[in-house]
Amino acid sequence: MAHKGKPSIIEVEWLDASSLSDQMDLKQGITRMQLDRRFSLGYLVMKDKDRIVIAATFDPASEERDFDQGDAWLVIPRGWVVKITELQAPAAA
Repeated sequence: MAHKGKPSIIEVEWLDASSLSDQMDLKQGITRMQLDRRFSLGYLVMKDKDRIVIAATFDPASEERDFDQGDAWLVIPRGWVVKITELQAPAAA
């Protein structure tokens, strides 16, 4: 399927799970264990009620290939997303 133009470039701020294998009492564990804040940039491939999919590279369909391609995919559960910011490229010189 050919893409109608270049997809948006976005920054996703999201909270990731964390883990630690140290032995500690429950009070210390609750205090030390927090969600990890992440920031990811990429081309917005798709977004639905369950997930956001971004790719680091976007290659549009061409005369040799009638489908879009991407690589370095990241799928983020929507419930983990704090904020999505659409980024604008600087104006061409």
